[in-house]
Amino acid sequence: MNTRKYRRGRRRNTRRRGGGKAQEFKSCNTIQKGIAGYGVFAGKKYRAKQIVEISPFIEIHKDHLQEINGKKNPLRDYVFTSHLKKDHELVVFGNGSLFNHSNDPNVYYYHDQTKNRLLYYAASKDIEKGEELFISYGDKHSVNQGVDKNLVGSTH
Repeated sequence: MNTRKYRRGRRRNTRRRGGGKAQEFKSCNTIQKGIAGYGVFAGKKYRAKQIVEISPFIEIHKDHLQEINGKKNPLRDYVFTSHLKKDHELVVFGNGSLFNHSNDPNVYYYHDQTKNRLLYYAASKDIEKGEELFISYGDKHSVNQGVDKNLVGSTH
């Protein structure tokens, strides 16, 4: 007889580091209207360097992000430069694609050296519950073109 208990509620993400045992990660963050459309907001208090989100990604060739009928492909605003292949971009799933930009971000993202296809987001400073979580899109991103680098937050 199967005595396994099933839990209701949100599905949990798992992550593997170095082929080890899967570790659970359950996001408690929320999606709300932010300074530039929707954004990710802290569902609890985070300490500096604490993981705040883990998001899976897939790679697509840059050719799939070309203009459509002479207009910018809307997916361009939601992709990351690939660290795996020079001519590819990352399409990040879950909350990972909804972080807004700041020139003074409270979150940074990274990948580990395994090929697990996960991006990890960690607090760069202490974050209070309810605070919007920001990453930097980088100096070359269009959000930073022609704006005062001392401004905090997105202007698009």
